[in-house]
Parts: sequence; structure tokens; C-alpha cells
Amino acid sequence: MYVLAENKSHPVSVGDLVADVYKRLGNVPEDFIRRTFLDNAIALIFSEGLTVSSDAGFQQKSVSDRPKAWFCSRYVAQSQDLVPTVLHDTEKLGSDLLLLIRYVDGTRTHDEIAEALMTHVLSGELACQQNGVPVTDEAELRPLLKGVVKSGLQILADKAYLVD
Repeated sequence: MYVLAENKSHPVSVGDLVADVYKRLGNVPEDFIRRTFLDNAIALIFSEGLTVSSDAGFQQKSVSDRPKAWFCSRYVAQSQDLVPTVLHDTEKLGSDLLLLIRYVDGTRTHDEIAEALMTHVLSGELACQQNGVPVTDEAELRPLLKGVVKSGLQILADKAYLVD
């Protein structure tokens, strides 16, 4: 269950799951691990604790230097806040993530994405605060927006919005 939780929103094959659990436990035979998992898989599926797919998916678990969100997510985020993931789930995104995802097209670095968000803050479309106080000075905004981009990109990766 721990290995499945670590891979939430990211497919893992039974073989990879068994190998990972075996590596962590070491003294438990792989065939026992596989059998135990498969014996419990049906209950997990019916309780919605596990989703089964024949597709390995193409989402990214980590954030690259030039991250890219799925084109459908970027498109939908332009007009609504309920945005589809690579796994065909939908998530309601806040205004900060809705703006962020538009710029996550695989061509921009993290700093370039932060600069794009800067225009939205300066225009008043996006608010940026520190300790409850609005920040509008560009020099003060840059490091704050870099943090917003870093955490926002990790959220997008965790929720299966990022692709190769």
C-alpha cells in the first residue's frame, strides 16, 4: 500500500510493484508478495482504492527544466476551472494553477514561467501576498513567483497533468 501511495496518480505495473516491495522488505519471497497483492486487488478495485488500466500512461512524475502540461489540460484551463488530467480525471484548479498551466507548454523554463506570471500580477489579474500583505514590487515578486512556480509545477506533476 505504501508503494501504491507513493505512486498516486501514476500507473505502476504489478511487476514493478512487486520488485519495489521486495527491495524494501528483502526477506519476503517475490511470489508471496505478488500473490498477496493479487489476492487483495479485487477488494481494492471495488473499494475504489485501486484503478486498473491497460495503458501505462504518459504522464511525468517529476518536473523537468522545461515542463509540459497535457495540451487538453492547457486548452480547457483557458475557459474553465474543472480541468482534465492525463488519467481522464478532472480537478478543480484555483486561479493561480489555471494561469500557471497555460504557460507549461514545454518551451519555457521555470524562470520564464515566473516572468509570464509576473504580467498577470502587475495587471491585477493574479494577487501575490507575503504575510497577508499584497506584493507589487517586481524585485520582491520575482523570488515569490519562483516559489509559486516550483510548488505549482509539483502539484501539476502529482495530479498527473505533466507529460513528456
